[in-house]
This record gives sequence, structure tokens and C-alpha cells, in this order.
Amino acid sequence: MASSWVLAQTVGDVAEMERLQSRAEEAIANGDAESASMNIGKAALMASQLAKREGESAKAHLYLGA
Repeated sequence: MASSWVLAQTVGDVAEMERLQSRAEEAIANGDAESASMNIGKAALMASQLAKREGESAKAHLYLGA
């Protein structure tokens, strides 16, 4: 049961990271540098947390390159 919760949490975190990246891109398009930097900073922190959680797997390298 715990492993399915971890998987669900990871999927939720990936979705949140992608949502933050999208919001940052929208803010850039609207000329809102402050919101863009805040959202992309949050996305970067989320990517870092996901990479640490994945260890040395290929997904970890993908998150670090995002």
C-alpha cells in the first residue's frame, strides 16, 4: 500500500512541476517577470526534490536537466 502512495505522490509532484513551468511560461508571455521567476524557481526546487527521490536513475537525470 505504501509503494502505491509514493508512486501517486511522485506523479502528483511531476504534474505540479509541469504546472509551475506552464505558469512561468504564461507569465513570461504576459510580461510578468516577477511571477515568472517565482514559478520557475518553485519548479526548479520541485525538480531537485524529484531528482533526489529518484537517486541515480535515468529519471533523476531527466529532472536535473528540466
